[in-house]
Amino acid sequence: MIDMSSTGELFRLANHKYKNMRTRSLLLRWPQSIALSMLFVLSHTTSASDDVGMVKGVWQVSEAHTNSAATSIGHYIWNDPRLVGRIFSFDDAVIRNNTPEFDVCAVPTFHPINFDLGGTIQTSMGGYGYPPVQPTASDYRIAPGDGKSRSIFEVRCGTTPWHNELGVDPIRGVWIAKLGTDQIALRWFGETVLTLHRVVEGAKPNPSFSCVKASSAAERTICSSYELSAFDQSVSTAYVQLLKQAKVTDHETAGVVADQGAWLKLRNRCLTSRECLIKSMRNRLEVIVSKIQT
Repeated sequence: MIDMSSTGELFRLANHKYKNMRTRSLLLRWPQSIALSMLFVLSHTTSASDDVGMVKGVWQVSEAHTNSAATSIGHYIWNDPRLVGRIFSFDDAVIRNNTPEFDVCAVPTFHPINFDLGGTIQTSMGGYGYPPVQPTASDYRIAPGDGKSRSIFEVRCGTTPWHNELGVDPIRGVWIAKLGTDQIALRWFGETVLTLHRVVEGAKPNPSFSCVKASSAAERTICSSYELSAFDQSVSTAYVQLLKQAKVTDHETAGVVADQGAWLKLRNRCLTSRECLIKSMRNRLEVIVSKIQT
């Protein structure tokens, strides 16, 4: 679990320098298709370590992109509140995150991909329909790039692709694309592409309510933690979305409001326990999103 009681703690964890990135060996990965093998080449350039170094630090999910052309709903929905607001922390020893799939990638290494963002999406993401059609960057509502190789890296934990079960050959696992100085894209579970922004050191908690008016121990605890405040924002976003859905579909909104009020009373029983609050908010997100999807 990432300790986000203060952004300073995360920056301490992430305050390492990537070492000897230019001396890391890169493997050529040849798929059986000759055509694809000619397109996909892992190359090592003099600027690679600089591009990887810019990822070091703390990042927060701004958007969760799903395949808009898919005919069925996957595990995650567009801008899924379970993903938006979550935190990724990168340093040369480990990558941490607090998504629903939270885990660590030990001894991360970054290996350049010789595709632009559009080619990376089309090659690595699962197809839709029958026979399957490979998605494009526009299906994910992401600018595909200029057709040239960009700062896109396959992430490995040691020598194994991070979450090797994701993707298809020749690009397996998680990849990261540099979109700007303070923005990256990251391939994640449920055929999603996440966009993340850099969290500045000393960033203040920003929950859905006014911390000046915080009236319970739980609310004051949320106001003391960047991580907890982000979870609170996610629950609030999901609740508002469910409420709007109920109004549009002529469903009774009173029940939605009552359920949220009942949950808030349960959440407040957590008092100052961060673990209890996170578990409560994670569970609430699962309940609300399951209703949004139906």
